[in-house]
Amino acid sequence: MADVKSVTRGAVTMSSASVTATVSISDIAKAMLFIKTRSNSANARQSSVLCEITNGTTLTFTADRADSNIVVEWEIGRAHV
Repeated sequence: MADVKSVTRGAVTMSSASVTATVSISDIAKAMLFIKTRSNSANARQSSVLCEITNGTTLTFTADRADSNIVVEWEIGRAHV
């Protein structure tokens, strides 16, 4: 079992259908991306969000629609193996 070497956290608002976050990942093969979505509005419609580690410096979040009420909180854990 691998130990977690480091954790990076952040959040993005889905103000457009595709947003990015800048990160620094030295080895994406050892990175694990976890997400949680939330809404700042009780009336927000449901939406799906696809999140991916695009490369060592970029996370890409793609939603089926833009909605500034939707916030994606993300966390990257890097394994120490």
